[in-house]
Amino acid sequence: MTTRSPFESPGLQFMVKIGDRKLNEFALRFAQVFKNKKGENKFAYKLNFYRFTALDWKADNYSPTEQSRNTSYNPGGYDAVNVYGDEDINGTDYRNFPGAFPGLMSFNRKGYKKEDLVDYNSNNTKAGLALHYMITPKIEAITSANYGTGTTIYQGDNRYSLKNIKFLQNRVEVREKDKWFIRAYSTSEDAGQSYDAYFTALLLQRSAKSDGHWKNDYENFWNGNYNMSYIRKLPGFPPPPGFGPAYVQWLQSVNPFLLNNYYDSLVHYHQQAQAYASGVGNPQNQNLAFFEPGTARFDSAFNAITSRKSYSEGGSRFYDKSKLYHIQGEYRYPNKWVDGVVGGNYRLYKPNSDGTIFSDTSYVHYNISANNDTLSIDTLRNKLSVYEFGVYAGLEKKILKDKLKLNATVRFDKNQNFKLLVSPAGSVVYTPNNNHVIRVSFSSAVRNPTLTDQYLFYQVGRATLLGNINGYTNLLTPESVTEFYDSSKSSFKFLNFFNIDPVRPEKVKTIEAGYRATLFNRLYVDLNGYYSWYRDFIGYQIGVDADTFL
Repeated sequence: MTTRSPFESPGLQFMVKIGDRKLNEFALRFAQVFKNKKGENKFAYKLNFYRFTALDWKADNYSPTEQSRNTSYNPGGYDAVNVYGDEDINGTDYRNFPGAFPGLMSFNRKGYKKEDLVDYNSNNTKAGLALHYMITPKIEAITSANYGTGTTIYQGDNRYSLKNIKFLQNRVEVREKDKWFIRAYSTSEDAGQSYDAYFTALLLQRSAKSDGHWKNDYENFWNGNYNMSYIRKLPGFPPPPGFGPAYVQWLQSVNPFLLNNYYDSLVHYHQQAQAYASGVGNPQNQNLAFFEPGTARFDSAFNAITSRKSYSEGGSRFYDKSKLYHIQGEYRYPNKWVDGVVGGNYRLYKPNSDGTIFSDTSYVHYNISANNDTLSIDTLRNKLSVYEFGVYAGLEKKILKDKLKLNATVRFDKNQNFKLLVSPAGSVVYTPNNNHVIRVSFSSAVRNPTLTDQYLFYQVGRATLLGNINGYTNLLTPESVTEFYDSSKSSFKFLNFFNIDPVRPEKVKTIEAGYRATLFNRLYVDLNGYYSWYRDFIGYQIGVDADTFL
């Protein structure tokens, strides 16, 4: 990031913005320059301060998600966009058994609206101090520190509440402008009290009552109150015929009949079953009732979950005190024959998430005392440390009275976990006059897998997102597992296994040609064409890791 030098822009500057949704933005910059006895710039400093507050946009879309098995018309509910913990947890779709369970169809657990789980009041505070010293009239030394903190809502694999996150960056640099520089900096971060809002909803549900227990209570209440003794006796309910084609037609007509003639009643029945399963109206399960937002009971459970780390302590809070160290340098060598540039960089990653983001905790072992009243957790810390470095060089030559420009560069990159990568590039640009430019180029680029691509270990609720540094074997396709659990196909022959190779750096090579011209002083033409070869694209795959005994 490039910032204005205090030597070039001294003085006091400030900015104030006020807008709707309680937006307030304030920024201040002050820089001062000190000269030596010769009147030359010798020392300067600058101070920066920034403060932003606003009420974020409320997420109030309660339509069914694309993944929802049910529509908004389903009496048993559906998976809404901005409601968490309301996913379909039946395991069995009773629409496939209308003869035994008429009207039950598919049902969802009552979830929590996003507004009950996050704070829409966003804020961001940043402060910085930089000291500049001219060693010689051309060589400058710089040291700076920047601090930032804030609270906001972030959408990633899940919806996160970033609460009181903190960043600190320290930098030291020596440079001669437009000729050379050497720069080193470190970055430290702290997740503060950040947590996963979606995972929080699931943990609230499980704290109130397990999904399996909730499902059983729902089914038992339905069967005991509405199934045989009530729904089948509704006026007009079609009696089952004998077996054969007529019986199949009857099965297909049961639920449509109930939806068309008794929809409001079905909604009421499902509401009663949901209230019973959630503890409302069931004295025996009052201690397992749904945590109603706005109550002290909800606040107590919510605070307990969001204050515990998501892996070793069973909560939804992130722990992140990772660090990054970086050093880079560059030297430019212009002369009348050829312009050259060389440079390089080295970076060291030190992730530290205690297993809440990365796989830097190898295992968790729970110890329970004999009388089950004491729980202790043992973890083995797997400290991660990854380095990477790169060097590059380039030459640029102009000939034919600067009408033809030739450029060639090459870069070498090495990551601790991957092989050395080479990225050559070159271009030819011909400019016969001011109205025409012809260019042809070849370029190549690589992207090393990020830390998350390699070491991610993140629980998103009903699944775990994993990095892929070592690859995986004997995973099951979700589709085959679904087929396996179908009562009519419970055979191992329906299970499809597959393997995933370890992640590799992305690579792309591109050939490009272009022509740009101004014709007749009226028509501007810009034609471009390119062709790329892409290899080892980094994406994601979904698999089921299960113990099988074939």
